[in-house]
Amino acid sequence: MHPAHGEQVELAAAHRGGVATTLREAREGRRAAVFITTSTFSAGAIAEAERINARIELIDGPRLAELLVAYGVGVQAEQTVTLYRLDEDFFESL
Repeated sequence: MHPAHGEQVELAAAHRGGVATTLREAREGRRAAVFITTSTFSAGAIAEAERINARIELIDGPRLAELLVAYGVGVQAEQTVTLYRLDEDFFESL
C-alpha cells in the first residue's frame, strides 16, 4: 500500500494478505503490529487501533522523522549548534 503524497492511511485498506493475518494476531495478543507511513493516519485508523486494544503501534511521517533523527538512521548532521545559558551564580558573586 503506497499512499499518494498527503493522502491519509486507513487501517481498513491494510486488510489484505499478511497484513490481515498480523492484525488478527495482534487482536488476539499473539503478535505486535507496527504500521509505518511517511504520510499520516486518518482519525478512523487511529480510532480503530485504539478500539482493538491490542499491541498496535502507528508511526506516521512526523514521528518516523523524529525516530530517524533520534537514532541517527538514514540522516547526517549538517551543523552542530552550542546553546549557552547565563551563569547567574557568576554574576551574583560580583
